[in-house]
Amino acid sequence: VDDVEHASWQAQIRGSKLWILEPPRECHYTCNRIEVVVEPGEI
Repeated sequence: VDDVEHASWQAQIRGSKLWILEPPRECHYTCNRIEVVVEPGEI
């Protein structure tokens, strides 16, 4: 989890992007990684 001071968001304008989110160390063996593809027009 990113610790950022302000809220943020991501919008995909063109092309697609693969996000791979790895679990934090404390639950590495019990939590699953998440993979999601963001397509144009998605927020």
